[in-house]
Amino acid sequence: MKLTINPNVVNEGNQMEILQLEADEMEMIVRCNNCGKPTKYGMTRMCSGFVGCDNKIKVDGKEIECYFDDLMPRVRKCKESSDKKLYELYRSGKVYRWRDGADGGINDYEKEVSNG
Repeated sequence: MKLTINPNVVNEGNQMEILQLEADEMEMIVRCNNCGKPTKYGMTRMCSGFVGCDNKIKVDGKEIECYFDDLMPRVRKCKESSDKKLYELYRSGKVYRWRDGADGGINDYEKEVSNG
């Protein structure tokens, strides 16, 4: 049975998979929804209901930080967009790289829009 923990009770789709249970909840090992890598639950970061971690990931050949350099710029872009589809990705919480696909579908959508 797959165990999950939901750091954001408002968004039921935001559960994180528990990989290793520990007596101290903050020491549990969970899978980051953005990078897909294991991390301690107590080391995750959350802002506006979006949860990431400090793991380093490679994107376009560069090593960047999962939460601050990858997830949050994408969240801000969708939240501040006047484009209804991008804003809906923000509202639905579908902006995670690992869980929802590369860039949460944002790159695919932008290509679709630019091609008319």
